[in-house]
Amino acid sequence: MIEERAPTVGALGEDGLKMRCNRDVITCASLNNAPLNDANFELEVNFLEYWEIKPSGKTTHFSRVTDIPIIPDNLVRLMRAARARWKVENETFNTLKNHGYHFEHNFGHGYHQLSTVMVHLMMLAFLID
Repeated sequence: MIEERAPTVGALGEDGLKMRCNRDVITCASLNNAPLNDANFELEVNFLEYWEIKPSGKTTHFSRVTDIPIIPDNLVRLMRAARARWKVENETFNTLKNHGYHFEHNFGHGYHQLSTVMVHLMMLAFLID
């Protein structure tokens, strides 16, 4: 896991960071106070991008939006927290889908639909199983 490796950090510029974790090269870039979209220009968010380059050359790209101001002191922690959260969410839904719970994506979630009740019941079953 990346948290267990000691990164070697080098400057990429004012908005980014480049580091080496064992043989992987990791690059992060951030942008603070970016408008959410054209319809909500006054609503500002902070954007974090992350690239992981394996020795084989395979590149993985992730991006996150947060309301936490991104500064050089917390950039690595935010990147690691986002990756950890993604992993937990991904493993949870993988378990619900592929390990006996038969959870599939349903575009009909809503307050008046049975699918929402079924999702809640499946999550409860997953928690107590």
